[in-house]
Amino acid sequence: MTREGTHQRLAVLYDRIEERTSAILEGQPSWPCRKGCDTCCRRLARPPELTREEWAHVWEGFRGLDAGTRQDIRARVRELVAEEAGGARHFVCPFLGRDTGACLVYAHRPAVCRMYGFYVSRGEGRYCDLVDERAQRGDFDSVVWGNQDAVEHELAQELGPPISIVAWFEEAGDEAP
Repeated sequence: MTREGTHQRLAVLYDRIEERTSAILEGQPSWPCRKGCDTCCRRLARPPELTREEWAHVWEGFRGLDAGTRQDIRARVRELVAEEAGGARHFVCPFLGRDTGACLVYAHRPAVCRMYGFYVSRGEGRYCDLVDERAQRGDFDSVVWGNQDAVEHELAQELGPPISIVAWFEEAGDEAP
C-alpha cells in the first residue's frame, strides 16, 4: 500500500474515533474526558505505542515544535526508559506540557490518545482513574464501555503492529521517519 493510501486509512479511523468521542460528550454531559483534563496523560499504564504511520504523523507535529521543546521531549523519552527499567507502574506522556496540561502535538496525537477514556478496555484496566472511580462506585450507567481492543486490532491490521514511542525515538534520532 502506498504512503498516501495508508495515511488516508489512518485519517478515516481518526474520523471514526472523533465521531464516537463527540457523541459520548454530547450524550454524557458529566463525562470527565474533556479539554483541560490530563489525568490519563499523567498516569499511562505503559509508554505510548504507535504504528509507523502514526509515528510519521506524530513526528510531523514534533518537528513543528521549537528546538527547546523538542529537546525536553527527548529527555522525557529517556526518562521513560529508566522508569520502565525501574518497574514503574505509571508513566507521564512525554508530549504533555507539564505546566499547561495540554498535549504539545494535539493535532498529531495517535489513536490511543484520541481513544483514551472513551474506548475503555475493561480487561486490562486501560482507562483513567476518573473512569475507574465511577466503575468502583458501581455507577456503571455513567461509564461508556467502548471497545479499545477492537480499534487497536483494526489499527494493527490496517497499519502494522504498534511499537513503543521509545523505540521510535531511538530509530529516528534527529531524522524524520
